[in-house]
Amino acid sequence: MLSQILLLREMVSVFLGNELSIGMMLGGWLLGTAIGSLLLIRLIPSRFQTIPLFICLHVALAGLMPVTILLTRLSPGFWSLTRGEMVSLPVLLSLPFTVMLPMCILIGLLYTLGCVIYHRLSGHGDSAIARVYLLEAAGSGLASLIVSTILLRFMDTHDIVIFVSVVYIITAFYMLGSYRPATWIVKILLLLLIPILVFLYPSIDRKSTARFWDGFDVKHTETSIYGNIVILGLGESVSFYENGTLMFTYPDRLYAEESVHFAMLQHPDPESVLLIGGGAGGSADEILKHPSVKRLEYVELDPKIIELSRRYLPETVTRLFEDTRLRVIHQDGRRYLKETVNSYDVIIVNLPDPHTTLMNRFYSLEFFQEAKRKLGATGIIAFSVSSQENAIGRDLAAFLSCLRATLEKSFADVVIIPGDVNHFIGCVAKGIISDQSGNVVARLMERNLNTLYLNPYYIPYRMSAERVEYVRQRSEPRSDTQVNRDYQPVGHFYQMLVWTTHFNQDVKRILGSMAIHLKLVIAIVLILFLIPFFVYGSQKSRPGKGLKYGVIISIACVGFSGMALEVVIIHAFQAICGYVYYQVAIILTSFMVGMACGSYSGIRYVRQRDNVLPAYSWNQAGLAIYSLLMTVTLSVIHMTGFVELLFFLFTLFAGFITGFHFPLASHLYGIFQMRIERVAGSVYASDLLGACAGAIVTSTILIPVLGIIRTGLVIAILNISIFTGLMLIRPNAKPSSS
Repeated sequence: MLSQILLLREMVSVFLGNELSIGMMLGGWLLGTAIGSLLLIRLIPSRFQTIPLFICLHVALAGLMPVTILLTRLSPGFWSLTRGEMVSLPVLLSLPFTVMLPMCILIGLLYTLGCVIYHRLSGHGDSAIARVYLLEAAGSGLASLIVSTILLRFMDTHDIVIFVSVVYIITAFYMLGSYRPATWIVKILLLLLIPILVFLYPSIDRKSTARFWDGFDVKHTETSIYGNIVILGLGESVSFYENGTLMFTYPDRLYAEESVHFAMLQHPDPESVLLIGGGAGGSADEILKHPSVKRLEYVELDPKIIELSRRYLPETVTRLFEDTRLRVIHQDGRRYLKETVNSYDVIIVNLPDPHTTLMNRFYSLEFFQEAKRKLGATGIIAFSVSSQENAIGRDLAAFLSCLRATLEKSFADVVIIPGDVNHFIGCVAKGIISDQSGNVVARLMERNLNTLYLNPYYIPYRMSAERVEYVRQRSEPRSDTQVNRDYQPVGHFYQMLVWTTHFNQDVKRILGSMAIHLKLVIAIVLILFLIPFFVYGSQKSRPGKGLKYGVIISIACVGFSGMALEVVIIHAFQAICGYVYYQVAIILTSFMVGMACGSYSGIRYVRQRDNVLPAYSWNQAGLAIYSLLMTVTLSVIHMTGFVELLFFLFTLFAGFITGFHFPLASHLYGIFQMRIERVAGSVYASDLLGACAGAIVTSTILIPVLGIIRTGLVIAILNISIFTGLMLIRPNAKPSSS
């Protein structure tokens, strides 16, 4: 789990991942692990000495962990990719998967070998598979909590990499202690790897970072709980990156001025302003140039950004933070807006495009309605998104139309200022804002602002009547334009389609077609899954085929559903309660703890029952019922302290049902397969492949297109269908030999 978290964070930094790319990376990890647990185990003879191989795998993983991190950073160079270049989807899938594959295969093989060794040493039957699964779930839950609350807070990435590798080495050393053929020389050589790693890897890590940012002066790198921060120098400019994405560059007067003044000049007398994100890059300073401003609240989630800005930006910038009118708040902007009792004249959202559902929360109807409640009678809200200056294509037009329709649902008047970046400005009342450049220029001169780019010559060009009319026509909402909501983030989906247009159009067509025909695709998949149940389930001559098929498909469905429910819960939690980093980490931990408890209960149940098929079938139905109850509850709850506790209980129970299913599946599949490694590999791989599909499909298609509530309905229908198929299997049929 530690390795997975570190690698995914590193890959997001390198490949500038959005929701689709993150899902594909996680899917690649799960797929590689499934390959290791299922395919390679078949190449190992049944009487092979598994304990030496198990120990060697730990030593190999200790070396592979830092090597994989280094290869991830250097891999763009192998493909001749320029730093900051958008990566095509085929490269995004194949390159990270290739880099991760050796490590994933070994981890998958480690699980299956662990089942074999535990089975031989303990004398337990098929419960050995479930016991190893239980221990893995407990370890994953512990790791999720430790990495987010301790390691990422107090250690840099290279320190955590060393920590993970040392854990592998110590585990191997401990196992060597109980393995008689091992000599003291082998043990000493193994322990010598630790000081070599501790003293050698940090310098290699620094060199790989410098190589990754070749051509730039790497002034500082640091790991915060929110991501990997890199500060680069090029000439007189200083750029701040977090997770590979450019946050701001100083000096960049054009960006700083445009992000602020187009909105501020629309208000007749702005006194109180809320700025969400981007203030350290110059936006906050530009706001305070307006003589009427008496209070500026700047919300920046990561406190490290302000701390490092004080250290690496010129004093002329950092003394801004001493201005008594400015208050910096380190909190999720959405949560702060919900909790604050203050009201504002202007709210400026200075954040990246909604390229993830996390960022989409700042472009949704619910956010705009919350912002409207905190604005005065002439209050203004403003945000900006990437666009095209003179040629807005169909996909970009759909994205802009979605945002405009959403903003118009809450605000009486909406103006869009065109350009490479489109600035959306909404006002509570009509007659306050205008798309006429003359009004903006008049206020600019009246306030005597010291601006470099936004001057009486540039503003009329930027707000020319032809350009304003063109973007107004292209963003006009149509009858089929959907409103962007927390529980149905279609804005993120449209933005993802725009992102795919930079590459092969086939990917965009596939995503678009799936969105249009999603219900038909789901129906076809369900029918294909159920056909073998009807073919084999009731046959007297081949009853075992139906049960074997049922177990594999059922456990894959549970893996899919467990991952999908986890994604749904995290999305809903962030929408209702705001992005609270530690609480999200606790949600992930709750799922793994629930899975461990479910596995333990499943092991005990298998011991006490001869026929577990009925319980196995009804647990599948229970997952369907739980999905329905959870999504119905999500549709009616509101922000209270009890709601946060409810989310943890949701996650715990989802993990429990998922964990309870695995021991029963191992027991049922073990009836037909005597070799423990075949049972462990097949069942575990099916679970991982299902989870792989759940990670990709739920994040990129189901939630953006169907929304959270209907996604829960799809999960319920899927499990009810599999339950129906399981009920077709003859419970009294004796399995055929295999």
